[in-house]
Amino acid sequence: MEKGTTTIACEICITTDDAHEVGNVQKCLAAGFQFVAVVCPDGKRLQKLRAAVEKSIGESELARIRFLSPDDVLIFVRDVEIRQLEKAKNVQGYKVKTAFKPLNAGEQNDRREAVSRVIAKAVRRVQGRSDKKEQT
Repeated sequence: MEKGTTTIACEICITTDDAHEVGNVQKCLAAGFQFVAVVCPDGKRLQKLRAAVEKSIGESELARIRFLSPDDVLIFVRDVEIRQLEKAKNVQGYKVKTAFKPLNAGEQNDRREAVSRVIAKAVRRVQGRSDKKEQT
């Protein structure tokens, strides 16, 4: 995955052995990816892969590797994107830093519902205006 200057390689681990997966992670690191996401749906297998990778790769490169379940991949990508957005920027000569607060699942649903209500209300308002024009 790539967006702007951020690159994330995804190593999806299901049937291949640990040595093969470790080799693939090393190739991703050598290729220059900023992050490597090792994704496995089986938690026990993921922990086993983590141990194998930690034995084979130096600590400096371990900071670039994430061991994730499929559900956690989108959360990780969102967090990386938020960190990129939080960097300070110069806008018309002023230094501006934006901070984002990640929302939990309940807050995300509440926000999505609120936006849906606003959009539905706007659509009804526009439809009401067009209905009145048709009647005249």
